[in-house]
Amino acid sequence: MRIPLTPVETKLMPGKGFKSFQTKIVMLATISVGLFGAITFSGLNLIDYLKAQDELLTSGLNRSERGVNQLNREVLRLAVLARARHGDLDVIAIKQQVDLVKSRLRVIQKHHISSDLPPELASKLTEFDRAWQILEVNLNHWITDSTNDALQTQLYEQLVDFEYLINDLGNKHSHQRRDQYVQLVNLRSGAIQLITVISILFLIFICFAIINTAQFIQERQRILATIREQEEQYRRIIETAEEGIWLLDPQGKTTFANCKMADILGLDEIKLKEASLWDFLASREDKLKVREYLTALQRGSRVPHDLQLMRPDGKALWLLTNGTPIFDDIGQHTGTLCMLTDVTARKRSEEELKIAKQKAEVANQAKSEFLANMSHELRTPLNGILGYSQILRRSQTLTARERNGISVIHQCGTHLLTLINDILDLAKIEARKLELIPVAVDLPALLKSVVEICKIRADEKQLRLIYQPNPQLPTGVIVDDKRLRQILINLLGNAIKFTNQGSVTLKVDVLMLDQMQTSLRFQVIDTGVGIAKAHLFKLFQSFEQVGDRHKQSEGTGLGLAISQRIVQLMKGTIQVRSQIGEGSEFFFTVKLPLTQQCKERPITFNIRHIIGYKGRRRQILVVDDHWENRVVLRNLLKPLGFDIVEAENGQEGLDILGSGSPDLVITDLVMPTMDGFEFLKRIRNSEDLKQVKVIVSSASVSQSDQQKALAQGSDGFIAKPVDETHLFEILLTHLKLEWIYQSQQDSPLQAASANAELILPPRQTLEMLFTHARKANLKVLRSQVEQLVATDQRYLVFAETILQLAKQFQVEEIEELLQQHLTNI
Repeated sequence: MRIPLTPVETKLMPGKGFKSFQTKIVMLATISVGLFGAITFSGLNLIDYLKAQDELLTSGLNRSERGVNQLNREVLRLAVLARARHGDLDVIAIKQQVDLVKSRLRVIQKHHISSDLPPELASKLTEFDRAWQILEVNLNHWITDSTNDALQTQLYEQLVDFEYLINDLGNKHSHQRRDQYVQLVNLRSGAIQLITVISILFLIFICFAIINTAQFIQERQRILATIREQEEQYRRIIETAEEGIWLLDPQGKTTFANCKMADILGLDEIKLKEASLWDFLASREDKLKVREYLTALQRGSRVPHDLQLMRPDGKALWLLTNGTPIFDDIGQHTGTLCMLTDVTARKRSEEELKIAKQKAEVANQAKSEFLANMSHELRTPLNGILGYSQILRRSQTLTARERNGISVIHQCGTHLLTLINDILDLAKIEARKLELIPVAVDLPALLKSVVEICKIRADEKQLRLIYQPNPQLPTGVIVDDKRLRQILINLLGNAIKFTNQGSVTLKVDVLMLDQMQTSLRFQVIDTGVGIAKAHLFKLFQSFEQVGDRHKQSEGTGLGLAISQRIVQLMKGTIQVRSQIGEGSEFFFTVKLPLTQQCKERPITFNIRHIIGYKGRRRQILVVDDHWENRVVLRNLLKPLGFDIVEAENGQEGLDILGSGSPDLVITDLVMPTMDGFEFLKRIRNSEDLKQVKVIVSSASVSQSDQQKALAQGSDGFIAKPVDETHLFEILLTHLKLEWIYQSQQDSPLQAASANAELILPPRQTLEMLFTHARKANLKVLRSQVEQLVATDQRYLVFAETILQLAKQFQVEEIEELLQQHLTNI
């Protein structure tokens, strides 16, 4: 592990680069010394050569001058002999002198021939040779005829001219030799200067080399000291690292390992260096996984790997491994560097957490099953309670006190059913099993139905329920209408419950609207008691209630918690602003997709006036193992003209279907002998029975049971306790019925008005009551009717009819009756 070096530092590093740099310096020094030696040697040889040439030129010049001078003297002596008188002429001496001249002449010619003569001197020498040849011929003639004075005179003149020629040749040769000497001297001086300059340059180079070598050695020592310091630093880091560092060769053998790695594997460093990775892998599967991991590293993968090793003492280890492949300069894989962290404790914690999670899931599943079973067991008796309360409420013979008692029973049963539903929803939320089921919904109709439901209770408390929809509110949206209705009813119900005077407002604003989706803000604003800031954090906690203790007893403490969870599933959050004594505001924002296909608006009809249906008599088969459930359906449907056939299980139901042809079947799911699922399956697989309409009515109301029932071929689902409104809607849809409502002659309202003792109050009073009825202000209406009876008992019949309808919240019927009275007056 080193800090990256500069290129110069890399060259100075001991190693391949450093050796290459050293080799270059040695080669350069060797070449420089060799070149200097060669130049010096050549220069010295040149100087020696020039010196020799100088000496040779000097000796040759001297010899040439001496030869020319001697030849000149000999020619003069010959001329003197030739000038002598005839009597004094010494022929022998002349011949000897001629031979001597010829000898001197040959020496000069030989010397000149051996020398490199310039063209001018060579031509002079050629002229000299021709002159001598002529002179020698004349001498021979003169020696033969020594009495010829004219020839003697001519010979003398020729000798004199030959002397002049000799002198001229000597001068020319002397000048040429001197020029050569001067050039030689200049050349020697230049060579000496060149050698001097080269020597100076070499000395400069040697000094520069010595300085650079000293700097090189100093820099190398500094770098080596830095490297040693860095190596020591990184050695301490490696040895004190919390991670194990393990360097492996391509075969998996250890080439290096730090102390931490040895501690992790339970070996000393010496034994670890003798070990390999494969010695710590217990199974073949582990070895295959490690081979795959090492191969993936060489291919470029850098994903950490959980490596399971077995120490020599038998202890299993989990190590988080981050590996890096090592390659040489030619791309050959030379090893793998592994950084390993001991995660054995974490793995054990994960295993323990996994086991605990499994146990929690089992416990949660047991809780869910317990709640589902408890819900099923509670819904069965509730079906009888709420069923009979609905049956008795349809009776026309009950007194006001009896109707109040039935209403109390129905309200208590409904409250208990709400508590059961809330607990089931909370259990689903905690188990993360609560899912939204978005469908295409007519949003204005849904909001209107919510307002109509909450308006009755608001009227009872003489509160104004204000609905303020945005004019741009879209019609078709995709949302879980059941859950959205549940949220709004809960928020409005709480607002009404904690508001004693003033108003409750439902405001729906459009924050964004395009072709694909819309963003809506729902606000519920009241003028109630408000909530203290210290209690705001408790609002959305399960089983937590704030505010008036008397009001708390009316709820379960689950409504807001469940509503918040549902809104969060819709990617929103319920927020609250409140001021003590001024009121509260609950609001949330959700984004909903738009659609052009809206869910059909529910069929509205007044179930209190249904007394039968038109057409042939219809037969309904009720399959349920609980007699009380069968009795509820029988007493709800038989008075309307249905023939009810009963069976206790699916097998009995099949037998009845085989012998008859009911128009519709209502079946439970959980039954002995043959349950509802198998019963449905048999019907849908039978060619004779598969067209029969089958409705499932069960206390198992989970979404999975409903979907499973529909998947098996059910045409509808009715949750227990049976709601008569939903039941009649199902019958209307699948049997194509046309309901018969109670006629005006059969109505107790009309009977009362036809009674001779019926006395109507003054028109002004009727108009005032009619106004309250149109405003659905039932509380004020009841109060004024009671005051009317208290002041005059003659209006008792009139008052009982109005009060009976008011207790049943039949606003439209009251309005219709008062309109008839106003018309008849």
